[in-house]
Formats: sequence, C-alpha cells, structure tokens
Amino acid sequence: FFRELPEPILTFGMYHDFMNTSKIEEGSRNRALVELVHKLPRVNFLVFERLIYHLAQVANEEDSNKMNASSLAVIFAPNLLRPAKEPSAMQALEEVKHRTVVIQSIIESTIKKYVSTLAKINSLDDGDTTEDTARRKTEYTFQLTQMPTPEDLLGPPGPESVTSDTESSASVSISQGVEPLRHVTRNRPSHNERRAPTRRHSTSPNPSPSNSMKGASGAPKSIADGVRKKQWYQRRVRGQDDQ
Repeated sequence: FFRELPEPILTFGMYHDFMNTSKIEEGSRNRALVELVHKLPRVNFLVFERLIYHLAQVANEEDSNKMNASSLAVIFAPNLLRPAKEPSAMQALEEVKHRTVVIQSIIESTIKKYVSTLAKINSLDDGDTTEDTARRKTEYTFQLTQMPTPEDLLGPPGPESVTSDTESSASVSISQGVEPLRHVTRNRPSHNERRAPTRRHSTSPNPSPSNSMKGASGAPKSIADGVRKKQWYQRRVRGQDDQ
C-alpha cells in the first residue's frame, strides 16, 4: 500500500528536511524529526502516527519476535521516504542509510514514550474507582497512541536534559531544511596590509651603470641592458689605454 502511493506519506516536499536530520547528533535529531512529523499534512500525519505506533509495539516485543527498530526501519524506510526524482545508483545506496536512520529514530522515540506512558497506566491502582483515577487512566490510554512531541523528548528538568544553545539551533535549522554549519572566525589582513609594496627608486644623482643595469640577482634585466653594459665597459677600457 505505502509503496504504491503516488506520493509517500512523508511527502516529496519534506524529503530533504527529513534527510538532513540524519547528519546531526541523536538528541537533537530526535527532536527535529518529531517537529517535522507534526508539520505533515493532517491526513499524512494521522496515517503515519498510527503506523509508527504499531511499529513501536512490534519493536517493544523484540525478545519474542526478533524485530527491533533498526530491522523495521530497513523494511519501511524506502516506502515512507523517497525523493520525487530517482537518484543515481551510487547516490541511492548512500541515501538508503540516511532514510533508515530517520525512520529508526522516529520508531525509537515512539518506543520511549510508549514504555513511559504504559508505566504510568500500570502504576494506577485497579481497585481505585474514583473519578480522578478513571480520568487519568483514560488520558494516559489516549496518550499511548499519540506521536511524541518535542516536549516528550526533553525529559524532566535537570543538568542532563537541558538543551544547549548549540543543540537548539541545530534542531531549528534542520527542521527548516538547512544543514547547520560551524562558523569559524579567521584573522584576515587589513586593507592597508593587503596593499602591494611600492617600488622605491634610487635617489643617487649618478647611479652606477653596473648597478642600474642589474636586477635583484645581479644579472642584466634584459638583452638591451646587457649590450649597453658591454659598450660602457669597452669605452672605459679604451679611455684607460689612451692615457
């Protein structure tokens, strides 16, 4: 059924948003994924919520059925999350891993909520027939089938559950389909430092031909300079011979 849908449950438009979440660390990834799931169209969300609840129940019985969240994600990820345009063979192999991580993370987040909510229900006294207990049991039973929210994944306040500014910014940027980047400040030379050095001209009134005709290495700058240098030496030698 999911494979034959003209558009996958997680939609073509949100494909890259979901894929980008696989590149960040687990805590921020799970919260970003839950935020994205809650942004799905209403019908898509309800169908996906029911499916993930079912898969979470299956994975929670891993000891008896040998199907954990990873195994279920390998089976369902290609049918729930796919691009509008089929990628090349090499790119498809790489994307399969990221699709599996996305679905596996959603299943695992749902399992955590399922187990914690089930514990709340079991903590209620079956013999207590008061109105408050009945109301709480109904509320917990309803929450059992619901998709986790970002608040469900934060846990109770404490040093380990407080989200850092870095994680929060990563979660928000991924939910917007933008991969988070690390900003690195580099020391760049100022405008004056980047100016090319000016050439200094000799202030000597009568520069020596031998020096003015040489480059930095002492060699003539050009063939013409070499010829003029040779002629200068020849005139000098003739003058010494005449004396």
